[in-house]
Amino acid sequence: MRPLNPYLDLLKSALQGHYGTVGLYSALQRLLLSFTLLAAPICCIIDAPFGRFGTPNWCSVSGTWGWLVMEIVAPIAFLVGLSAPLTTSPLSSSTITLAASWQHAGLLLEPFHHLPRARLILAVAFLIHYANRSLVSTWRNPSRAKMHLAVPLSAILFNGANGFTLGMFIGGGFVAVTESERRDFDDDGLAREPWARALFWTGMTIWALGLASNIYHDEVLYSLKRQSQPRESRRGSKPTSPSPSGAATTSKGRSQRYSIPPRSKGLYRFVSHPSYLSEWLEWLGYHLASLSLGPAPFPSFAATLLLRAGGGKRPVPLPQALQPWRDWYLQPTALFVLMEVAIMWPRATSGHRWYERTFGRKEWQAHGQRWVVIPGVW
Repeated sequence: MRPLNPYLDLLKSALQGHYGTVGLYSALQRLLLSFTLLAAPICCIIDAPFGRFGTPNWCSVSGTWGWLVMEIVAPIAFLVGLSAPLTTSPLSSSTITLAASWQHAGLLLEPFHHLPRARLILAVAFLIHYANRSLVSTWRNPSRAKMHLAVPLSAILFNGANGFTLGMFIGGGFVAVTESERRDFDDDGLAREPWARALFWTGMTIWALGLASNIYHDEVLYSLKRQSQPRESRRGSKPTSPSPSGAATTSKGRSQRYSIPPRSKGLYRFVSHPSYLSEWLEWLGYHLASLSLGPAPFPSFAATLLLRAGGGKRPVPLPQALQPWRDWYLQPTALFVLMEVAIMWPRATSGHRWYERTFGRKEWQAHGQRWVVIPGVW
């Protein structure tokens, strides 16, 4: 462990703001990749204790409020990252406190006045997704099983880091771009390449279709919950026989909170977790669209010049180990897709088995779905 200490100390300093917003971005970029590599095998062994895998105990919190709080963090962090200036000057605690105060909340909307259309569309798309995920889904979902306290706490950390890096990635210090650099992209903020515009709109089309599919299939599950909720539960009385998932069960052991989604509803004809597939496609399209931006999403040309000069009023040279990754497959949009697949893949597999175990093999084979997420593959 001794050789790692200097690097870990460097990451700690960056997270504390000693290397400005650029150093913070770089440190979070590395931590998100590390989180993905660690979380994937853990999720193959342990099912995150929420939803159908939630087990009520003294560490449990409301599923509804826990979900709302942990998901609303992402758009807030995104707006902070979007409006963050590119600097390597140390961030003082007073600066961080001031930026987080309600008196300066209007600064979070400042980027929307100067971002070119392509970046603005990507910013709005991110906010639309999380408005649905945090607010709309909380309102539409009739009930959520209690979740372990560790779930919202870990999700808050992840959504904060992911939202901030994505915000900085889309913003990319665009306000600092000089007139000479503007020749490298068109009025919409796209690279002056023959493929850029087609790639952007192809990506955004995939994103929109993924979002619509995600909303539709979530609504199918919400409708099933409303239909299967016992009248006693609707009046506020407690269900009689709790199952291991925390839902009420009948004498046959079938969950009253969940039902087998009918094959007549959209992609449920093929897979048991179409919302997962829809979300993967959504963020894959988002990533493809981001690759068409000009200047390069992050660091932009302005950011590169800033880093060479030190950046900020009291510039601090950025160590080589903290230079932002430039490879397209290590950018926040790509890492987000990787994280989604790595974490949701094992959960979908467990969920598929849960359906068969809960409702019985015979009924599952008669009414359930053959595939887990990808038709004809898995």
